[in-house]
Amino acid sequence: MSTTTSNPLPENEDFQALAGSIFARHGVDPAAVQWAGGWTNAVWLSDGLVLRLSTRRGNSGLLRETQLARLFPPEVGYPQLVECGTTSGYAWTLAARLPGESLGSAWPGLSREQRAIALRGLWERAQAVHSVPGFKAARIVSNETWFNSTDPAKAEAGLARLARERILTGRECKVLLEALACFWRVKPAAPCVLCHGDLTPDNAIWQGKGIVALLDFEFAVMAPVQLDLNHLVKCAYGPGEGEQELRQTVKTIARPRLVREQDKALLVGYALLLELWLLMDWLDHPEGEGTLGQWEPLRRLRSLADGRLGYLRPLMLVP
Repeated sequence: MSTTTSNPLPENEDFQALAGSIFARHGVDPAAVQWAGGWTNAVWLSDGLVLRLSTRRGNSGLLRETQLARLFPPEVGYPQLVECGTTSGYAWTLAARLPGESLGSAWPGLSREQRAIALRGLWERAQAVHSVPGFKAARIVSNETWFNSTDPAKAEAGLARLARERILTGRECKVLLEALACFWRVKPAAPCVLCHGDLTPDNAIWQGKGIVALLDFEFAVMAPVQLDLNHLVKCAYGPGEGEQELRQTVKTIARPRLVREQDKALLVGYALLLELWLLMDWLDHPEGEGTLGQWEPLRRLRSLADGRLGYLRPLMLVP
């Protein structure tokens, strides 16, 4: 998951020693290993391997992901797992390093045509994930995760905080609460699939001409497909102006999944909940985020609170 800060693990000698021992066991000189950042997981790279190490003891997300990966069809492009385990309470996985780079890193240098190809490829890989038999996936993942929480009490408490701190107006909070009421009403009956849960460009690998893999399924969850669709929509739609060609690409993918009013309510709800979660996190850790009014999660929430579906309106309207 992308966040605003990286965990400063290179300075942690215990983590460095653990990472070095794992690589050494596979014939890799620890001195040649590259630190690649991290948040919920610390990541190190060698020429052919990727090590992901949980930053919290007792966090089983990485090991759960290895179970899930056994269910993926080849179209997901998930890398070959070399080894996994738990050392001193910290879970870790070692996998083959795929050629290419994250789509998030490649994105600024891509042409408009390449960006459209990338988003189509991103969704094609996501659909392969969605095709995993639900009864098998449900044995491994749940219908709720902390990152994709759909707890009404938490959401309402978050909006109450924004109103109390005068970050949103009372009217804006009322509009958002009404949208959430629709979401709570339709969600229980909505069909669920295995969703990636964090379908951002940073979790896809771009290689030359297209997307070759989806990675990082720590936040995978059984949920309506609109959960993943929201991440795709965010790549083309927002409070500011977007690329028209990119919007058309996303609209072509999204519209068949927004046929019913229930489908639209799900997309709006997931969009709102994600930005609310991000804003709460940013408010608790505002270092380096700049002026509050320019924060992307706040800009999106204010747009959705306009009473007319905000930045999602062009996507929802019948052509």
